[in-house]
Amino acid sequence: MWLTYRQAAARVDRSRRTIRRWRLNGMPMTYDAHGRRVVAEEVLLAWYRARLIADPIHQARMKARQKQEMGT
Repeated sequence: MWLTYRQAAARVDRSRRTIRRWRLNGMPMTYDAHGRRVVAEEVLLAWYRARLIADPIHQARMKARQKQEMGT
């Protein structure tokens, strides 16, 4: 499934600027028949997942969640 900037941003709950920044940083995108930039949903989710895993705040939340689960 191909997503426009707006659809991609909504899919991962980020802004269109974030999607544009990801594209400028190397996320592969192409053009559809109407000349709009689009990204494959699988590619978008892989980029989102990679950035989420590398985020220190997300890592801290995951550690806290693991500690909470171990305690119960």
